[in-house]
Parts: sequence; structure tokens; C-alpha cells
Amino acid sequence: LVVGDIKPSKGQLVAVDALAIMKKKHPEHNVKLYLAGAKSNAAYYDEINSHILRDGLENDVTLLGHVSDMKSLRKEMDIGIVSSDNEAFGRTTIEGMLSSMAMIGRNSGGTREQIKDGITGLLYDGTNEDLAEKIESLYSDREKMKKCAQNGFKEAVELYTHGRCANIVDKAIQEVLNI
Repeated sequence: LVVGDIKPSKGQLVAVDALAIMKKKHPEHNVKLYLAGAKSNAAYYDEINSHILRDGLENDVTLLGHVSDMKSLRKEMDIGIVSSDNEAFGRTTIEGMLSSMAMIGRNSGGTREQIKDGITGLLYDGTNEDLAEKIESLYSDREKMKKCAQNGFKEAVELYTHGRCANIVDKAIQEVLNI
């Protein structure tokens, strides 16, 4: 599952192309990709559809559009992908972790601070090929996927719930303002 407005900075095309690479190497794998988000950029949306058709992924990629009940959708997913160029706060990563999904995130921005590679999820280098490898590694090792999901959930609860997140943000603001 990739969540976010359909626009280049969110990197949905990287996920589509990574799935195509993985399917070529492992056609026997039953992996589906769901993109949840409003169509913010029509040209980019069309490019994604073009890649889906080019690579024969019509039965493997679903563009869901805006989803109002993300909680129910996330319950149906095993893996969340954060493929955006530079997540600032990384709410999508935390929401995925709190939904007990194994998270794969681009090794940049706030995502690299939220995912402990190999422990609470996996980080990839931004390339389609590396993302394909990370997806395949979790698909092939269900125990690893389960462990990342459990560790991610535990860390997200400890760090980002019960007012703790607000306290961390407040402390950071106070430091910046020298209060």
C-alpha cells in the first residue's frame, strides 16, 4: 500500500516500476500494489497508468483514489511503502506502523529517522531495483515481515502516542526558539 496524493513527489511510480521488476524476476509471487490518494497531478496519474499497461500490471496495481476509511484498508494490507522524495514529518510511516504493517521507506527525510532498517521496517536507496528487492525480501520471509511489523508497532506506540509526540514536537520548538 502506498498512501498519498497521486503526484511525483510521493513516488508512486517508483513503487509501480519496482513491482514490475519483482514480477519479472518472480512471476509466481502473488503481490498486489494499492495506491490510495487523490489524483493531484493528471499527467503523473496518466504516466502511472501507462507504466501499468506497458508492464502488464493491470491485475496487480489498483488505483483506489481518495479513501475515507484508511483504518479498514490498512487492516487488509501486509506492507506499507513510503516512496516519497522527502517526507518531512512522516505521518504516513507512523500510521502504517500503528496499523501493524511492515513498512518499507525511502532512506531520506523523516522516514530514515522513523524506520530502523531491518528492525522496525526496511529502508531502500530510492531506486526501483532496491525497492523491488525489499518487497521481495519481505514477501519471501514472512517471519521477517511479521517481526518488522511488530517492532514498528511497538516503537510507534512508545514514541508517537499518549502525548509523547506532542511533547517531542514542543521540545523541538522550544529549542529552536531558545525558550
